[in-house]
Amino acid sequence: MRWPNSYRYLTRLHTVPTQTERLHIETVLSGARIVLTVLSLAAVMMDPTEPTVYARTVYTFLTLWLCYSVLALVWIRFRGASEPARITMHVIDIVLPSLIMLFTHGPSSPFFVLFIFAHIGAAFRWGFPETMLTSIGGVALLDLEAMFLTATSKPFHELLGGEFEINRLIIRSAYLLAIGYLVGVLGENEKERRAESSVITRVLNAARPEHGMAATLQAAFAEYIRIFRADRVFVITQDLATDRVFIWNSQAAGAPDVRPTVSEMPRQSETYLLRNRPRTFYVAQMPNGDIASASVDANGGYSESLGTETIPDVPFYSGKVRSLIGSSYELGHEWSVRLIIVNGDPGRNAEKELRFLDLLFRQSMSAAYSVYLVRRLRARVGAMERARVARELHDGAIQSLISAEMRVDVLRRRAERDMPSIGTELDEIQTLLRGEVLNLRELMQQMKPVDLGPQQLLDHMADLVDRFRRDTGMIARFVSDHSGEVNISPRTCRELLRIVQEGLANVRKHAHAGSVIVAFDDEDGYWKLTIADDGRGFDFSGYMSFRDLLGSTKGPAIIKERVHGIGGELNIDSHPGHGTRLEIKLPKKGHTSHGQ
Repeated sequence: MRWPNSYRYLTRLHTVPTQTERLHIETVLSGARIVLTVLSLAAVMMDPTEPTVYARTVYTFLTLWLCYSVLALVWIRFRGASEPARITMHVIDIVLPSLIMLFTHGPSSPFFVLFIFAHIGAAFRWGFPETMLTSIGGVALLDLEAMFLTATSKPFHELLGGEFEINRLIIRSAYLLAIGYLVGVLGENEKERRAESSVITRVLNAARPEHGMAATLQAAFAEYIRIFRADRVFVITQDLATDRVFIWNSQAAGAPDVRPTVSEMPRQSETYLLRNRPRTFYVAQMPNGDIASASVDANGGYSESLGTETIPDVPFYSGKVRSLIGSSYELGHEWSVRLIIVNGDPGRNAEKELRFLDLLFRQSMSAAYSVYLVRRLRARVGAMERARVARELHDGAIQSLISAEMRVDVLRRRAERDMPSIGTELDEIQTLLRGEVLNLRELMQQMKPVDLGPQQLLDHMADLVDRFRRDTGMIARFVSDHSGEVNISPRTCRELLRIVQEGLANVRKHAHAGSVIVAFDDEDGYWKLTIADDGRGFDFSGYMSFRDLLGSTKGPAIIKERVHGIGGELNIDSHPGHGTRLEIKLPKKGHTSHGQ
């Protein structure tokens, strides 16, 4: 049996008490039971005038209760706290005080306070409904004792304390119900706080830098969908420095547990971030057509309303929107974040639900932001280390190889005059050394950190192609007719530059080409990067789409992986003996990639 308002934390929050928690609760209650029994015996011994009659019986019951308390503690320590054992102990905690009260003035007994212990036990073991049932059971036992005392013969009745006073019974019954309500509410609130802390802990435990942002948000999305029984969850983030807007998209409810995806959207922050809405809000269409709304503002104030306003438009969700739950958070001066839960249900206590959502979202976003900062710090440290290694390669290995290549060249020239047969071998060694110098230079360029944004992308590509021309002696050109803004994220810019580096390296090592052209343009809503050479081509003839390439081992594996990581497409047109054309297409806006 569950109280309606406790359905959320006991079922939807999925925080079933563990066996360790149950054992801890029963151990504490057993210790408290022993202390209470000892104090009751001490009180009776200090005032031997009470009870006036049946003292031996009362002593016997108190001694039995003490023995039972010790045995219960030993049982719990060695056998654990199963649910039948807990129910049995709770029943005993109700029956024994009732028997003691029966022989000590009934409802007027000074041992009436022992009933409070049973209420505390019910509150800690279960919750509010069980505590109120305990109160109702206590009231029923008081009524039975009153009926028993009233029906008893007059001498026996007088021995038990005189005439029965109905008003005292009513007061004690009301007192017992009030105690049950108070203790039950306190126990329920304690369980709710524990349940909420457990949910937050589950989300924070998933926030690990090695897992990345996507794994952190995946854990949070799973909790949002399960707690609020939603169809979809979105997190919209806006980079306050560049006004770029990204949407993290959960999978549909019931879909396989996969990581969320992130898409970049046009710069319409007012549409996506719902800035005209309170910090945390709920809006839903009622069966009669009215719109019910509730909100928690930035100052913590709560309000509800019922009117004819409309549900906010959600352009990134194609299904029918019956309700929206949202919350917002500012991550320092870098990011503005808005959570959108589509078709969620906050339960019967909307205020409590929205306040918990506000807390959970702020905690989960703070954890995700911490992961982002740690990963960015690690990337910078790694970049600094790669730069150091690149400098050492340039000052050490590359210079040594260049020196060796120059000395071999001198020896080759001498050998061509005196020993022509050796000159040919020295020429091969010189070619090998020159190739290794180029390989190390390419490795050095790949290891160097690239602080690249969309404004520098074309210049970096042009410099890269020009350096390739100087190092290899091939005919190499960079062509771009695009004159406007290149609206691509810095991470995607870096990946595109690495793709060009890898493509040029493949041309030098494998294509045996005489010329190569690298082009970057925009076409039909796509950014298009092309690398074309006149070499020997791949081991297939014709055109292969990205879908065909992903399902086979053909094509450059590293370039395929990089293109897939930024949400693009790679198409290859190969003509053996006549060259190859690699075409990378990337949507200008709204392209999707798997979050890191």
